[in-house]
This record gives sequence, C-alpha cells and structure tokens, in this order.
Amino acid sequence: MKPLIQYAWNRYSQNGEDGIIEELCRRLQIGPGWSVEFGAWDGKNLSNTFNLLEHAGWNAVDIEADERRYQDLLATKRQFPDRLHAICAMVGEEGENRLDRLLQKTPIPPGF
Repeated sequence: MKPLIQYAWNRYSQNGEDGIIEELCRRLQIGPGWSVEFGAWDGKNLSNTFNLLEHAGWNAVDIEADERRYQDLLATKRQFPDRLHAICAMVGEEGENRLDRLLQKTPIPPGF
C-alpha cells in the first residue's frame, strides 16, 4: 500500500489534504457523511473539506468567527443551501460557543 503522502493534491486545500482525505475515505470505505471545519472563511479558500462537499456529496458545518469572512461563507452556502450549514461563532471551551452546543443548531447527527 502506498504511503498517504503519495496521494497528496490540492483542489482547495493547501498541503495536499484534498488527495489524502479522498484516499483515506477510499481505504476506510467512508461514503458521504458530515464534515466540520473551523476558521472556514468562505468555505473554499484553503479548505480541507470543501472538496468533499462539492465533489463527493458530503454535508458540512462550517464555522467562521470573523463577520466579514462569514458573509463570504454565506455566499458559498447559496450554492449548497441544504448541505452547507454556516455558523458565525468562535468555538470556545464553555457556554454557548462550545462545539457540541454549536453543532446542536444544525442537522448534523448526534454522536458525530
């Protein structure tokens, strides 16, 4: 079996993550599911998960704390209104910004 680094390529990612994640999904027989990305910006730029959304039929929860970048994320959401769930928040350790509480506001399955 080839080392994962040999599958590295970028469509949206920065360091070959698109190809490596695709190969991991193939090896582990993981079909379309859910991804979560923090610091999502517009959901595309340097994203490790947008390729899954766009080309593999996955659903996504993208979280962006910066209000201006969140507006860019909302523009991307219009392309995938039923599968991309955008949240404007800073993930934190306590209160309403804990990751589990933020995810409760989306249709992501419990136990994700």
